[in-house]
Amino acid sequence: AQVKEVLQRDEVRAAFGRLGEEIGSGKLQVREDRNVATDVGLRDHVLHLALSFSAIYLRPALEALFGKMIPRTHDKDSVNLFRFMMAHLTKNADLTAKYNVSGAQSTLSTNPMYFAELNKVMMNNFLRLVVLLEATKQNGVLDSAPPLFRREATLHTPAGAMQAKMYKSTRDVIVAFTSDLLSGEGDV
Repeated sequence: AQVKEVLQRDEVRAAFGRLGEEIGSGKLQVREDRNVATDVGLRDHVLHLALSFSAIYLRPALEALFGKMIPRTHDKDSVNLFRFMMAHLTKNADLTAKYNVSGAQSTLSTNPMYFAELNKVMMNNFLRLVVLLEATKQNGVLDSAPPLFRREATLHTPAGAMQAKMYKSTRDVIVAFTSDLLSGEGDV
């Protein structure tokens, strides 16, 4: 419940509003040659960036942001978080319905409007998640103030264990995200 309270704070709501304005105006946009729906490597990169945050922060932030509980079906929590983010951070049921694209065929769609909107939704979701994670840490919401970023290089995903790049600051995550995906002149 504590992270949900951070979600309602004025500074977080204002940051979300500014993100919405920057994305809506096109000042922040995913590069045209990038498509998170069809490029599995790019999708996984975005998910790995999110998974660089500690699960202690990431789980409650995702649950608060999306209003859904994340199932604990695997003994490695990063696998559960990866699956949840794949379904909610990089996909959107409303858009698949709007563009009449089945979930299984979303990567096969050739509708550029679908891809453009999906990229906007993914970017907005990712950046809102990062804002919420940072605000949660800054406000000392979690007991004992654990580190915001995971400490081990081994990351468990549905594809198995891998050595993943480690980030030490929210700024580093944002820089990696913007340099790999974004075009435009917006202020992240």
